Amino acid sequence: IGSDAFVRNRFSGVLNLPESIRDVSTNAFNGNLFEGDIIIPKSLKKISGGVFAGNEFNGQLVLHENVEYIGQGAFSYNEILGEIWLPNSLKYVGNEAFANTRISHVYLPNSLGTMGKRAFADTPISGSVVIPEAIVSISEGLFENCTFLEEVILSKNVIAIHDRAFSQCSSLKRVVIFSDDPPVLAENA
Repeated sequence: IGSDAFVRNRFSGVLNLPESIRDVSTNAFNGNLFEGDIIIPKSLKKISGGVFAGNEFNGQLVLHENVEYIGQGAFSYNEILGEIWLPNSLKYVGNEAFANTRISHVYLPNSLGTMGKRAFADTPISGSVVIPEAIVSISEGLFENCTFLEEVILSKNVIAIHDRAFSQCSSLKRVVIFSDDPPVLAENA
Protein backbone atom coordinates (compact mmCIF):
# COMPACT_ATOMS: atom_id res chain seq x y z
CA ILE A 1 0.00 0.00 0.00
CA GLY A 2 1.62 3.25 -1.13
CA SER A 3 2.30 6.47 0.76
CA ASP A 4 -0.78 8.55 1.54
CA ALA A 5 -3.00 5.94 -0.21
CA PHE A 6 -5.98 6.29 2.15
CA VAL A 7 -5.39 9.66 3.80
CA ARG A 8 -8.37 11.47 5.38
CA ASN A 9 -11.21 8.98 4.97
CA ARG A 10 -13.89 7.49 7.17
CA PHE A 11 -13.89 3.75 7.86
CA SER A 12 -16.30 1.74 9.99
CA GLY A 13 -16.05 -1.87 11.07
CA VAL A 14 -12.83 -3.82 11.19
CA LEU A 15 -9.82 -2.82 9.09
CA ASN A 16 -8.35 -6.26 8.53
CA LEU A 17 -5.41 -5.96 6.16
CA PRO A 18 -4.95 -9.14 4.08
CA GLU A 19 -2.09 -11.57 4.66
CA SER A 20 -0.76 -10.76 1.18
CA ILE A 21 0.27 -7.27 2.38
CA ARG A 22 4.05 -7.02 2.78
CA ASP A 23 4.46 -3.24 2.99
CA VAL A 24 2.39 -0.30 4.15
CA SER A 25 4.18 2.92 3.27
CA THR A 26 4.48 6.15 5.23
CA ASN A 27 1.20 7.88 6.12
CA ALA A 28 -0.89 5.31 4.20
CA PHE A 29 -3.87 5.59 6.59
CA ASN A 30 -3.04 8.96 8.15
CA GLY A 31 -5.79 11.29 9.35
CA ASN A 32 -8.75 8.94 9.14
CA LEU A 33 -11.79 8.26 11.25
CA PHE A 34 -11.86 4.58 12.23
CA GLU A 35 -14.89 3.20 14.00
CA GLY A 36 -13.79 -0.33 14.81
CA ASP A 37 -10.66 -2.43 15.12
CA ILE A 38 -7.38 -2.41 13.21
CA ILE A 39 -5.82 -5.83 12.69
CA ILE A 40 -2.23 -5.93 11.45
CA PRO A 41 -1.62 -9.15 9.48
CA LYS A 42 1.08 -11.70 10.27
CA SER A 43 2.73 -10.95 6.92
CA LEU A 44 3.60 -7.37 7.94
CA LYS A 45 6.97 -7.09 9.70
CA LYS A 46 7.47 -3.34 9.40
CA ILE A 47 4.97 -0.59 10.17
CA SER A 48 6.31 2.57 8.56
CA GLY A 49 6.27 6.03 10.08
CA GLY A 50 2.96 7.83 10.40
CA VAL A 51 0.94 4.96 8.88
CA PHE A 52 -1.96 5.33 11.33
CA ALA A 53 -1.06 8.73 12.82
CA GLY A 54 -3.64 11.41 13.48
CA ASN A 55 -6.63 9.10 13.33
CA GLU A 56 -9.76 9.21 15.36
CA PHE A 57 -9.85 5.59 16.39
CA ASN A 58 -12.11 3.97 18.92
CA GLY A 59 -11.34 0.27 18.61
CA GLN A 60 -8.75 -2.31 19.45
CA LEU A 61 -5.32 -2.48 17.85
CA VAL A 62 -4.14 -6.05 17.15
CA LEU A 63 -0.44 -6.48 16.37
CA HIS A 64 0.59 -10.01 15.35
CA GLU A 65 3.80 -11.76 16.39
CA ASN A 66 5.81 -11.04 13.24
CA VAL A 67 5.98 -7.24 13.65
CA GLU A 68 9.64 -6.27 14.20
CA TYR A 69 9.62 -2.52 13.52
CA ILE A 70 7.20 0.30 14.35
CA GLY A 71 8.28 3.57 12.75
CA GLN A 72 8.26 7.17 13.91
CA GLY A 73 4.79 8.37 14.85
CA ALA A 74 3.18 5.22 13.41
CA PHE A 75 0.20 5.34 15.82
CA SER A 76 0.65 8.80 17.35
CA TYR A 77 -2.19 11.22 17.98
CA ASN A 78 -4.83 8.50 18.07
CA GLU A 79 -7.67 7.54 20.34
CA ILE A 80 -6.30 3.98 20.74
CA LEU A 81 -7.87 2.74 23.95
CA GLY A 82 -6.93 0.13 26.52
CA GLU A 83 -3.95 -2.15 26.79
CA ILE A 84 -1.36 -2.71 24.09
CA TRP A 85 0.56 -5.98 23.98
CA LEU A 86 3.58 -5.40 21.80
CA PRO A 87 4.57 -8.63 20.01
CA ASN A 88 7.51 -10.75 21.15
CA SER A 89 9.11 -10.27 17.72
CA LEU A 90 9.32 -6.47 18.10
CA LYS A 91 12.84 -5.00 18.09
CA TYR A 92 12.31 -1.30 17.39
CA VAL A 93 9.77 1.38 18.36
CA GLY A 94 10.45 4.75 16.71
CA ASN A 95 10.23 8.29 18.04
CA GLU A 96 6.70 9.20 19.17
CA ALA A 97 5.35 5.87 17.82
CA PHE A 98 2.51 5.80 20.39
CA ALA A 99 2.68 9.39 21.69
CA ASN A 100 -0.56 11.20 22.43
CA THR A 101 -2.75 8.11 22.43
CA ARG A 102 -5.14 6.85 25.10
CA ILE A 103 -3.26 3.64 25.89
CA SER A 104 -3.88 2.67 29.51
CA HIS A 105 -1.17 0.00 29.78
CA VAL A 106 1.67 -1.24 27.60
CA TYR A 107 3.44 -4.59 27.74
CA LEU A 108 6.99 -4.40 26.37
CA PRO A 109 8.55 -7.62 25.01
CA ASN A 110 12.05 -8.76 25.94
CA SER A 111 13.02 -8.65 22.25
CA LEU A 112 12.65 -4.85 22.21
CA GLY A 113 16.09 -3.25 21.89
CA THR A 114 15.27 0.35 20.93
CA MET A 115 12.56 2.76 22.02
CA GLY A 116 12.83 6.17 20.38
CA LYS A 117 12.38 9.62 21.86
CA ARG A 118 8.93 10.28 23.33
CA ALA A 119 7.71 6.87 22.09
CA PHE A 120 4.98 6.72 24.76
CA ALA A 121 4.83 10.38 25.86
CA ASP A 122 1.55 12.07 26.73
CA THR A 123 -0.41 8.85 27.24
CA PRO A 124 -2.51 7.79 30.26
CA ILE A 125 -0.41 4.65 30.84
CA SER A 126 -1.06 3.54 34.40
CA GLY A 127 0.36 1.01 36.81
CA SER A 128 3.77 -0.48 36.18
CA VAL A 129 6.07 -0.60 33.14
CA VAL A 130 8.87 -3.15 32.93
CA ILE A 131 11.78 -2.07 30.74
CA PRO A 132 13.07 -5.08 28.74
CA GLU A 133 16.53 -6.57 29.23
CA ALA A 134 17.69 -5.52 25.73
CA ILE A 135 17.22 -1.81 26.50
CA VAL A 136 20.42 -0.11 27.69
CA SER A 137 19.33 3.51 27.38
CA ILE A 138 16.04 5.19 28.29
CA SER A 139 15.37 7.69 25.51
CA GLU A 140 14.66 11.37 25.92
CA GLY A 141 11.05 11.96 26.98
CA LEU A 142 10.19 8.25 26.64
CA PHE A 143 7.31 8.37 29.16
CA GLU A 144 7.13 12.14 29.58
CA ASN A 145 3.80 13.40 30.91
CA CYS A 146 2.42 9.91 31.60
CA THR A 147 0.63 11.26 34.64
CA PHE A 148 -0.87 7.91 35.74
CA LEU A 149 2.35 5.86 35.57
CA GLU A 150 3.06 4.58 39.10
CA GLU A 151 6.09 2.30 38.82
CA VAL A 152 9.03 1.71 36.48
CA ILE A 153 11.16 -1.40 36.66
CA LEU A 154 14.57 -1.02 35.00
CA SER A 155 16.56 -4.08 34.01
CA LYS A 156 20.15 -4.52 35.11
CA ASN A 157 21.27 -3.53 31.59
CA VAL A 158 20.01 0.07 31.69
CA ILE A 159 23.09 2.29 31.90
CA ALA A 160 21.64 5.72 30.99
CA ILE A 161 18.44 7.70 31.47
CA HIS A 162 18.11 10.69 29.15
CA ASP A 163 16.46 14.09 29.62
CA ARG A 164 12.79 14.16 30.60
CA ALA A 165 12.47 10.35 30.33
CA PHE A 166 9.94 10.35 33.19
CA SER A 167 9.28 14.08 33.48
CA GLN A 168 5.82 15.10 34.68
CA CYS A 169 4.89 11.55 35.68
CA SER A 170 3.09 12.94 38.70
CA SER A 171 1.85 9.53 39.99
CA LEU A 172 5.27 7.86 39.78
CA LYS A 173 5.93 6.47 43.26
CA ARG A 174 8.55 3.81 42.68
CA VAL A 175 11.53 3.13 40.41
CA VAL A 176 13.13 -0.29 40.75
CA ILE A 177 16.70 -0.64 39.46
CA PHE A 178 18.18 -4.14 39.20
CA SER A 179 21.71 -2.97 38.42
CA ASP A 180 24.49 -2.93 41.00
CA ASP A 181 25.54 0.40 39.52
CA PRO A 182 22.79 2.96 39.04
CA PRO A 183 22.28 4.32 35.52
CA VAL A 184 23.84 7.63 34.53
CA LEU A 185 21.21 10.36 34.65
CA ALA A 186 21.10 13.20 32.17
CA GLU A 187 20.99 16.67 33.67
CA ASN A 188 17.21 16.95 33.22
CA ALA A 189 16.30 13.28 33.68
